[in-house]
Amino acid sequence: MKFYFILFYFFYLFICCKTENNHNSQDSTKKVLAENVKKDSFFPIKDSIELNSITVFGLKIGDTKMKIIEKLSKPNKVKKYLNELSGSDQVDYLYGQSTFTIDKDSLVQFDIHDKKFVLEGYNIQLGMDTLLVKNKFPISFAKRYSPNEDEVIVDLPIKNSSMHLYILLKNEKISSFQIYIPY
Repeated sequence: MKFYFILFYFFYLFICCKTENNHNSQDSTKKVLAENVKKDSFFPIKDSIELNSITVFGLKIGDTKMKIIEKLSKPNKVKKYLNELSGSDQVDYLYGQSTFTIDKDSLVQFDIHDKKFVLEGYNIQLGMDTLLVKNKFPISFAKRYSPNEDEVIVDLPIKNSSMHLYILLKNEKISSFQIYIPY
């Protein structure tokens, strides 16, 4: 009986020591993570881009409708509507398959579906290979999502803004890109 008692005692000590070692290793891991957070050396959740780096055909978000007409000439079609989410009157200037949205005389969004428009700050053009996006925005590319079997969307938040740059990929090629404001 003494033998079983001693065996049980050593087993109990072994378990207690093992548990203590696990707690110590978890505590040291937490300390390392906390130090890294203090140093800001952790990876961001997604890539982010600067708003002023986004230029399409020499146009930037915030440019006036006169500058749009100056750069692109008269639009093929003009569509006026009330944006129910923002509560403001907006105007879409359509150039081919692409749309430039104006709100209060300023460019607020664009949705590009034509090869003639290049995302100049990043040299992204429709029809280019998906690898270009993967190399330029590796974190966001890794976190891409697919609304259906044929399409993949890479979502890039714009720093200090509620806007996003969405790049749509189809068949391993860049299909479209847009600045989007989630209201």
